Amino acid sequence: MKADMSEFPEEWRELAQQYEALGTIEKAAEALELSYSTARWRLVRMGIEINQKGPSSWRMMLTGPECREARIAKSMSQEDLATASGVTVSTISNFETGRRTPRPKTQEKLASALGLNSGEGSTH
Repeated sequence: MKADMSEFPEEWRELAQQYEALGTIEKAAEALELSYSTARWRLVRMGIEINQKGPSSWRMMLTGPECREARIAKSMSQEDLATASGVTVSTISNFETGRRTPRPKTQEKLASALGLNSGEGSTH
């Protein structure tokens, strides 16, 4: 951890402590009810070295382009998929355009709503 953390808000310092104790950004973010991207951004801003156990190690069920292709093949709009999956339109849009990669649970919701088995899509 960075030596002087006093310049950061208490909730940021708590995140750093959770990250150190739990070992992954995802676990620390979940413990504090933060999104992964917010937690990672805060840790980076604090100068904390990030381990490589984050999203790059997640098994992606499908890629954004595969999600879009499956959605269009089923004649679904992003709004339709959002309703069917319980995922926001913004998340779907960001995923399909490559701006963000959703958490595995969110990918599972999308794949399920699209009728994809876990064997379909990417296996990165």
